[in-house]
Amino acid sequence: MNLQYTLIQLMKKKNITIKTLSELTNISEATLKRLRTRDSNPTIDVLIKLAKNLDVTLNELIGRMPSDVKTYYQGDSLILEECKKECIFIFKKQTFNFRPGAKAIFRIYTGKEELTKYLLDKNGSVMKKVSSDPLIIENTEHKLYEIDKKDIIAYIIKQLYEVNYA
Repeated sequence: MNLQYTLIQLMKKKNITIKTLSELTNISEATLKRLRTRDSNPTIDVLIKLAKNLDVTLNELIGRMPSDVKTYYQGDSLILEECKKECIFIFKKQTFNFRPGAKAIFRIYTGKEELTKYLLDKNGSVMKKVSSDPLIIENTEHKLYEIDKKDIIAYIIKQLYEVNYA
């Protein structure tokens, strides 16, 4: 399957017109028509808007089988069984230096690695490491507290890029 086929099928399934999808996503009708009728190379911004508004993952939208890299949106609970080694995390709201639409790769923490600057807990909350020993973190309200390393599920390895997601 490819994006053309998947987009047509999802729109039929959800009974949504090009005009309505254009209004929901702020993607022009001309662009949506082009995506439905011929091979194209849409930006990640366009793909994310489509996936969000059609309620599917990016992999489902482009017709790929799920890979080992799971995508989570800020506010999602992280499920360890789904996130084998690494996961992509997409920010929905301003958090520390991440704007809405910023993407980052987080790696599952096994207890052996050095923890990097940003951490995730099991609820998908982002925390900022302030000190290593003891592990002092800052939450999104800028409050400091000590946390046990067993409460950490993942740590950031790379900030990817930003897209217009809001």
